[in-house]
Parts: sequence; C-alpha cells; structure tokens
Amino acid sequence: MKYCLPYGSGDSHIEKEIDERQNDIATYLAQLMEKPLTHEQAGRIPILLHCVNDAERIGDHALIIRDIFTSFVTGEKTLSREANEDYIKIHSKLIRQAQATLSLLAGAGDSVRRASMSLRDEILVSSILCEQNHLTRMREKRCSSDSGILYIELLGEIRKVSRHLANITERCSSFG
Repeated sequence: MKYCLPYGSGDSHIEKEIDERQNDIATYLAQLMEKPLTHEQAGRIPILLHCVNDAERIGDHALIIRDIFTSFVTGEKTLSREANEDYIKIHSKLIRQAQATLSLLAGAGDSVRRASMSLRDEILVSSILCEQNHLTRMREKRCSSDSGILYIELLGEIRKVSRHLANITERCSSFG
C-alpha cells in the first residue's frame, strides 16, 4: 500500500490480499488484450484497469477508516453525539453511492449514474459542513483535540472513497 496506516492495524494480510486481487485482475485484463477483440472491447480494458485501481484504493481507505474507528471503539477516543450523528448521515450517503456504483457495473442506466454523482456532491458538501461544525466544537472544548483530529481524518477518508466511487461511475458511463 502506498499510504502507511497510521493506527497500527497490523492487518497487512488484508492489504496484501487486496493488492493480490488487484494484480490478478490486471493480469487477466492484460491477457485479454492478447485475444482477438473488437475495437470497443479493447478500448474498455484500460478503463477497467483504472476501475480496478480505484477499487484497490477504496480498500486502502476502508482499512484506514476501520483503524480510526478502532481508536473510538477501544475507548481511546470518543465522538461527540453531534459528530456521531453527522457521521451516520454521511456514511449512509456513502453506502448509497457504493450501491449505485455497483448497480452501474451490473448495467444500470443513466439515472443511477446521475444519482451516484449527486451523492458524491452531497458527501463533499456534507463532509465540509461537518468538518466546520466539528472545528467549532473543538474550539468550544466540546470535544478533545485528539478525537477531533481523528474525526477530521475520517471525513477526509470518506471523501476519498466517494471520489474513487465517482471515478468508477464516470468510467462505467463510457460503456453506454
């Protein structure tokens, strides 16, 4: 993984498995290029490679998110009620965006693509507002700076996952 997990997850086997699957798929796609393909089929392979890379990055960010939550669950850090409620709302949007992206990969139409991209925009705006609200809570000493920094990192990771899902969505739409 290109990003060092800052929270000591010790789950390099998960990261390794994600990387191996990415490599296996990339190898398969490269082997497909050696087969007789139509121009359209050959043109899809680089797009699929980019999608695979985005999926691998989502896996990396998911591990980071899990490690951030481990700090909260183990009692080292706590989220304020407001931060937790904000997170639940954003997470729900992220789940819906992921489901829409999967539907696109399965052949869903343009309305699903638009919904997915709208969710990306909502997640970006919501996460920025949540970050601003959280900074206010930190200034007012309603949450600790350690928890606050982790929460801001969490919001950043969610934005990254959303961006990678949007990349896949945009690429899927080129399949018509």
